[in-house]
Amino acid sequence: MNLQNTTELFYKLCAERVKNKIKESKLTLKEIYPIDPKLISRIQNNRRYDGNPYLLTDTVIMPISSDSKSDSNIGLVPLLFKTEKELLWGTDEEISRNLYSIFEKIILDLLNDSSEIEVDINYILCDYVPYAENYAYWHLLKQPDIKSSPILNAIDSKYIKNNKDRLLSEAIRYLYLKCDVDFHYLFNDFTENIYSYKKINCVLYKQFIKPQFIPMLRKYTPTLSSLGIRAREIIISDLSSLSNLITKEKSLSKSHKKYFNTLLDTTYDYVSKLADIQKEHITLLKL
Repeated sequence: MNLQNTTELFYKLCAERVKNKIKESKLTLKEIYPIDPKLISRIQNNRRYDGNPYLLTDTVIMPISSDSKSDSNIGLVPLLFKTEKELLWGTDEEISRNLYSIFEKIILDLLNDSSEIEVDINYILCDYVPYAENYAYWHLLKQPDIKSSPILNAIDSKYIKNNKDRLLSEAIRYLYLKCDVDFHYLFNDFTENIYSYKKINCVLYKQFIKPQFIPMLRKYTPTLSSLGIRAREIIISDLSSLSNLITKEKSLSKSHKKYFNTLLDTTYDYVSKLADIQKEHITLLKL
């Protein structure tokens, strides 16, 4: 599985930590790692290459033994950082501060590469009413036989397209509000046992995503009573019925067209009320 968004975030945050620690220490790069000062420069600027694809080598993380503080190999731990965990993942405070960003990147990676996981991320995100509404309309707009229909005048396609990314971000935030405690516990436990970024993409998937993160997500799969799923299902139901009548559109009477426009307006009002109810619930989650 490709977890590029997530691993790139790990590298970025680590590079920033190293850069800040170097600035605080007032040490030169040569004093930090005499054997290869340029390597420290690459690390703090997040420059990876074929010889060091995972940003940090084992030797630059920590000396081979606790007594090997020679001029040729000092090590980032313990010279700048107390532990490998602090170097790779940050202090407990830093981890807490970065948790949402990490969660968001994982979700985006799973959405981009869902072939290997047995869970529908989009369905889970549809628990959020505005995303469920947008997702249903977006699904409709991709149907080639519907794009030319004047019935689509009831749908603001430009709004649907322009707000897709924003609503996805909001849906991920809503999901995080519900599972942040679980995620914090699981991710913190994961960081306790990982001492290197070597093959981090594979390690993250096999030791965290598959055995822990996916089972956690399944617990938050919305039921049919979910406000978002209600919104999604009624929109899909209305528009599916509408789709079946498109071939007969020219023969429809004005009263029939008015009926279907009224149906869409009523559905829109209902979905808007569901969204308002959910806003109140989100306020309670934030308390």
